[in-house]
Amino acid sequence: EYFAFILLFHQAICGFVDINFDNFDLEIESLQNQNKTILIEFFRPSCSKCKKISPALDVLSRESDKYNISVIKANINEHRDLISLFGIRKIPHIKLKLEKNWVDYEGPMDLENLMK
Repeated sequence: EYFAFILLFHQAICGFVDINFDNFDLEIESLQNQNKTILIEFFRPSCSKCKKISPALDVLSRESDKYNISVIKANINEHRDLISLFGIRKIPHIKLKLEKNWVDYEGPMDLENLMK
């Protein structure tokens, strides 16, 4: 399967969205219907830069309604298929779903800038 299984953090506990191969398109569409920005962070647990931005993403996910955003975290060690699908060349890497397009987030990766 192309997406295999994307095991993320459980939304009820951490605020992150759970997505797997079977529900990817449906979940993304559902989040878009809520008029929320969708953020996917591609990370590796051993990455020090990934660990540094994790607290900011935790705040965004816990307060997703306040910031009108849904946060998805994808561990590239477990989901290598996503690297080629999204063209990921470095980590941490953030993709945002704006309207109908996925765009790369190029700004500073701190809470203040991620909230914008």
